[in-house]
Amino acid sequence: PVFGCVKVCGGLSYSFFKRLTANSNQYARLNMKDDGTFVGRPWQNITVQEMICFHGVVLKMSIDDRKLGGYEAYFVDNMQINLGRAYSIRLNDFPAWASKIFTLSRFKQIRAAYHPEVGASTIGDKCHQLRHAIDTLNNASRTTFIAGIDISFDEGGVASRSRMNPVRQYA
Repeated sequence: PVFGCVKVCGGLSYSFFKRLTANSNQYARLNMKDDGTFVGRPWQNITVQEMICFHGVVLKMSIDDRKLGGYEAYFVDNMQINLGRAYSIRLNDFPAWASKIFTLSRFKQIRAAYHPEVGASTIGDKCHQLRHAIDTLNNASRTTFIAGIDISFDEGGVASRSRMNPVRQYA
């Protein structure tokens, strides 16, 4: 059921998330402290289900309209934010939906461990850490996004001819 939403959106396979999970776990193990902690708490390997949920949480955070509070605003109900020495506000009407999926500390731990690839490139590829993820996402986009016969573009996505704009578009 957790993987179902990714299948509907298309293109991202279970093996893609399994690879991300394995590499992130390896990174955490390589960088944990001698006492077995990583990011201030005992390390427990990330499961594939957690990795899939992590991507869902990050995606939902990116489209949620919270402007204050950082990550904590998604995990704490009615969070109070200090905006100065004598001024603070309370975030009302913003439910802590992410806390139903992870604790804030586990989310931060997964975020810190998140590494699509571990190790240095043997072929001098500067994008080595992201190459597989980029290729997978590009392929997923090609298979799931099919433009209809009527499509329009926002003018912000088309290069302008202003001499102040260094971007040029040629037909």
